[in-house]
Parts: sequence; structure tokens; C-alpha cells
Amino acid sequence: MKIRKAMAFALAGALVLTTVATGTTSEAAKKTKLKTKKVSIYVKGKKKISITGKKAKHKYTFTSKKKKIAKVSKTGVITGVKAGKTTITVKDTWKQKGKKKTKKLGTINVTVKKKTTPKPKVTPNVPQVTPQPPAPPATQDPNGGGSQPPVITPDNSGDPTPTPSGKPDDPTPTPSGKPDEPTPTPSGKPDEPTSTPEIEEPTAELKIAGSNIRAEESTTAEVKVSAGTVTDVTWTVGSTAVATVQKDSEDAKKAVITGVTEGETKVTAEVKVKVEDKDFTVKAEGTIHVAAKDALVINATIESAPTELEITRSAEMSVKVDVGEEEGVVIENILWEITKGDAATIDTSSVEAGSVIVNANKVGDVTISVTVTAKKGDKTATDTKEVTIHVTPITYNIGKEISCTKKDWGAVTLDKEIVIKKTDLVEVLFSVKSGNADDKVSIKLSPRTLEESNGAFNVQEVGVLEMKSAGGAAAGTAEMVRNATHFTSNYATVKGVAAVFTGGANDDDSVVVTIEKILVTPTDEVALSMHAPGAVETNKTATVQAEIDENDFTSIEWVTSDETKATVEADPEDQRNGIVTGIAAGEVEITAKIKKGDNVIIEETVKMEVRLNYKGTPIDIDLSKGEAVDGGSVTKNPDGSVLIMNEPGAVVCALPYPLKKGEKIKVIMEGHFGENTGGFRMWTAPDPETVGGNKVQAGSTVNYELNSGKPDFNPGNDFSVTAELEASVECINIVIRMPGWSGPVTQVTDLTFTKFAVEYI
Repeated sequence: MKIRKAMAFALAGALVLTTVATGTTSEAAKKTKLKTKKVSIYVKGKKKISITGKKAKHKYTFTSKKKKIAKVSKTGVITGVKAGKTTITVKDTWKQKGKKKTKKLGTINVTVKKKTTPKPKVTPNVPQVTPQPPAPPATQDPNGGGSQPPVITPDNSGDPTPTPSGKPDDPTPTPSGKPDEPTPTPSGKPDEPTSTPEIEEPTAELKIAGSNIRAEESTTAEVKVSAGTVTDVTWTVGSTAVATVQKDSEDAKKAVITGVTEGETKVTAEVKVKVEDKDFTVKAEGTIHVAAKDALVINATIESAPTELEITRSAEMSVKVDVGEEEGVVIENILWEITKGDAATIDTSSVEAGSVIVNANKVGDVTISVTVTAKKGDKTATDTKEVTIHVTPITYNIGKEISCTKKDWGAVTLDKEIVIKKTDLVEVLFSVKSGNADDKVSIKLSPRTLEESNGAFNVQEVGVLEMKSAGGAAAGTAEMVRNATHFTSNYATVKGVAAVFTGGANDDDSVVVTIEKILVTPTDEVALSMHAPGAVETNKTATVQAEIDENDFTSIEWVTSDETKATVEADPEDQRNGIVTGIAAGEVEITAKIKKGDNVIIEETVKMEVRLNYKGTPIDIDLSKGEAVDGGSVTKNPDGSVLIMNEPGAVVCALPYPLKKGEKIKVIMEGHFGENTGGFRMWTAPDPETVGGNKVQAGSTVNYELNSGKPDFNPGNDFSVTAELEASVECINIVIRMPGWSGPVTQVTDLTFTKFAVEYI
């Protein structure tokens, strides 16, 4: 399809062009090594970390232990923040057979120094000597072939023979007038050499306005450096038979390139740069293509190209075509292609001609090229440009501080909730302010806010994501893992973040943790969560739910392990629900096989107990058969009642049937409060290890505290109460605890139960 020049493809935006390295079949044999081992820079100075043998589809991460001393970018550029010492850890991450692999490449010792201006010693009453500039070298004929010689540009200072002032700010100190006397050192000690801290070498980038020109036509070029001040540039071309280059007389960073004859040649800028009083010489290269005088020439430019794009996000890019002064040029074809990487896909069908939509699919780099073909009569011209985009995790900027100690959690509420899928890779980028050598902390992401919780401890108590490292981690980027106890569905909403100090030696050692960012990377894994009741009664039905997104499957096959115990079939209205019918008492396994087409892509099994009808009828529990923990005691009296003694003890009893998450029981209790009891607390729990003393409570909690205004709730009185409990996780126990802090009583002596029964609702 022909597209006229009148259909201008201009879109506002920054042009980002990168050089693409050619992959080789021997890439897998490369050995990746961390070349940079030690760095010394000034405050605000920069240094690029060098890694040799980098591999495609590998992600290299850089973490500074103390960001207040030195920070490091995603691309490995270290920047000095303030004087001090820190370390930077470099890791190599990749996927192998669908699993994430991480290897530590090494650690870099970084020293940041405060920049000082040395004051040279000035000798008074000595005649000043005016240095003479060297004579410029002779120039050659620029069209004589071979490499073009340097072109000297005046510095335009207006004073070709400046006289050193001898002032401290003058870089040229006053000579002493004594030929054999060495230049004094700033420290004032003649025998002490001046130390020169390591300064990062700057980089240079060359941009050519139009890389395609005709013979006898010209274009411009400009060089830019990453740091420092450019003092001079030497411009050369590989072959002056193809093109010449002439430095701008007013700005050495610019030059004019003129085509001579048809061909291709390199353009090189040798740049002299001064960074913090240290001189460097760096090079930048580009390529110029020269066509015949009567050829058709075009220059393409990619516009609105992002340097970074978050995964799952999209961006639109366009190509702008410059045909110079030519009239009647027709754009024959525009071809967008992915030339390297698979981190994104492209779509041209949904946008106007000359544009492309980039869809970021996974973290990594992707290189996209556009080739434009133009015609005028019997003349044809093409130009290809490339851009590399780095696909990053979805980034949530948090910027909140948490104060915590070794014994007390701290927490904050997020300004905006974050929805996490169970198959997402989640990382937290954080820093720590601490006066201790070991500043490790533990972090949890929670569905609770600080405001709706009774303190920071309750925020972390139900954390759905926690650090992979159980002992906490030092400042940097920490991988989070799902806590299956609380993250039970495919999705969880994070509202708060909690942290605790795991480093210091004392309980009161404190730190301030700054949660800087939360990084979320979606994966290709299918999320499946099974929800099932613990049991089904004979001749009744129960529903097992396979929670899965609609787009992740085409059909679900439900299977029972024993049809004599229970049968299962898909709900006709929603096949994600398996209807289980109890046949005979016993245990059975119910499996959901998730299919895409004819293939099973994932399956999961749950166990269920088939029981005789038991719901709705109270079941007595003998508390004397329970386990007394934390110093408590339990005794069966001759009349059948049960005596529980000693705060803060507890009694743990097994439930007749386990409770699945969300299932409820009614507890019927009768008894007598002793003269020195403060009441009792009761909850459901998964196992004895989680229930003693102040341990985390896993189910609904009820308190029966004396002196609460109820007539029966006083020392020496009988009581008769019914409580309803709902399990927040699968629970197998019920717990009764004696809280000694209730009321005026400081030591519990007795609590008697004459009846204790549970009824499953």
C-alpha cells in the first residue's frame, strides 16, 4: 500500500537509538564475571560497573547496602551520595526450565570521598612566568585520501596568553622561580605525594542528524558525554574518499560531515573531557552512508520510543521520514520487526500507518526495528532504525518509613491498595537507617491497614506475603513469597506493610525502614486455588470450588478417588464447581483437572471426609483429655466437672471434626467462676504449637472477662453461655486460656466447667 508524503508520520517524543550486539551460537559458553571489584569516587561522582560475558535473557541486578553512602542504578552506574564506605552486591538472574535461578556474581567495595579544593602554596615577590602555547600541527588536504588530520579550533577566550593569578581557585599555580624546586603539595609536606582518588571514566555518544546523504551533500553530527566538560574533540572519518568531517569553529562538540563519493565509512569523535580536574580521552563512533549525487535518499527517525516499559503496559511509537527537498516521493512500505529479545510483542493493525503498538509481556530487553522503503520514479531508497526497550516490573512507588525494634513490629498503610496474584513475582525495594552493624529486617505485606488494626502487630499477623529469607535481609531488593496460611485465593489485596528488626543484639535496638518500592512481575503460570469443606455428610452434597480465571482454561474434569465413598460432577452452571455427594463414611480425594483443549495443564487434589449426619447436634467434649500448656493444669473432679487452673495456662482440645476455613461451630458452656479468676478466652487453632501464651490466634476469639457489667460474670458465680466461632484457617483444636490481666485478679486459681459441647453449624 502506497502512502503519500503528505501523511506525515510525526509524533512528539524523544528518540532513543541503541546499538544492538549480534548474538552468537557460543553465547551459552560465555563465563559471566564481575570485572569491577573496588570503586573509589567523590560525592556526586559516577562509576559504571563492568560485567564481562553477559548473556541474553539474563537480568543483572545491583543492590547497595547503604544507599545514603552510594546508590546504584538498574544499569549498574554507581553514584556517590555522601562520604563513607558501603558494598554493592551484583546478582545474575535467569530462567531455566521454567524456574527462576539466581547467582551472586560478587560484591564491590565502594569508598565515597568528599571533594576538597586543594590550596597551592604561593611564593610572594617572584616574577610570574607566562606559559607559551605550543605551535599547532600542519594541516593536510582533506580530500587527499586516508585519515583526516585533527582540526585545531581556537578556544575563543579572547586572551591567548593568560597570566596565572596564583589564587587558590586558579588551576595553574605560580611557579616558584627555582628550576630545581618541585611543585609544593597541597598538604604542605614536600615529601608527601598528592593522592588521586578514582574517578569514573565518562562515556561519549555520537548522534548524526542524517546518516544517509548524497555525494557533495552535508549533515551535522554532535557528541555528548555522560559527565564532565568537553575541552576538545578530534573528528575523523575512516575514509576521506567517502566523506570528510569538519569541526565546528565555535563548538568542538559539533561537526559537519560532507559526502564525497558513494560508499560507507565510520565517523569517529575522540573527545577530551575533564571530570573533577582529571583529564580523560574517550571515543564515540557512528556510520555515514553516502549515495550517488542523483540517488534518492531518505532518513527515518523513531519517535516517542520509551527507554523503559512496565510489564503488561503498552506504548505507541511512530516513524518520521525525512526526504529532504525531494518532491513526489512515495512511501512504498514500512516494516516493523522484533530483531532481538521476546520481552514484548508488536501490533501495527490497530494504529495508523507508520505507527506500532508495543505490548510488554515479560521482564527483559527487546529490540525493535523499522525499515522504510520510498520511491520516486525509478529510484528507490530504504533506511532502517532500531530502538531497544527495557521491560521492567510493575513499579509501585511507596516512599514510607516504618519505625520498629527487635521486639515490636512497625507498620504503615499504603496510599493505594495493590492487588497481587498468587503467581506474581513480588519484590520489595527498601533501605534501613540504623546505627547497628547488622541492620537486617523482616517485612510483610498485609491485607490490613494500620488504622483498622489494633497496632502494628495485628497488621503483620495476617501477612499474605513475607520475605523469602526467614531471618530477614539487609537493605536492597528482597524477594517475597506467599504465606499459604493467609494467601488462600488467587488474588490478595495488600493494604499495609509491616517490618520488624531482626538484626540488633537487644530487644530495644531500633531502626527506621523505608519501603521505597514494591515491584510486581506477572508470570505465565496458571493460578489455581481449591476451596473445599472438610467433610460431606452421607446422602448430602457439598461444593468444591476450583478458583481459576476464565481465560486460563477451556474445560475442567472432576474425578473422585473412590465412588463407593463419594461421587463428583461438574456444576452445569459453572464447571469450576464440583458437586460432591456423600455415599459412605470414610476419606475420599477429589481432583480438578484443568484443561486447555485436550491437554491437562494443571491439576490439584483436596481430601474430604464423608461422615454420618452430625451437624445440628451438640457433641460433648471431655476437657480433661485436653493438653495443658504454658504452666496450666486441668483436672477431672469426682462429679465429672473439669477444673482448670494457673494463669497464663491454656488447655488445648481436639475438635470432633476439623473445621475448614470459614466453617463455624457453636460452643455451649456451663460452669462456675472461682473466687480468684478473671474469666477466660477461647479460640479455634490449627495445632498446639501455635496456641500457647501470646502466640498467634488462628480463629475467631471470644472473651469472657469478669467485672464486665454482666450479673453472672463475677467471681464466685455460675455461668451459662453459648459462643459462635468461625475458623480463619483449617483448625483441628479448640483452646481455652486464662487471661490473668482481666479485672482486679493477678493470679488465677480456678475455673470449673460442668458442661462443654460443640455443635457444627
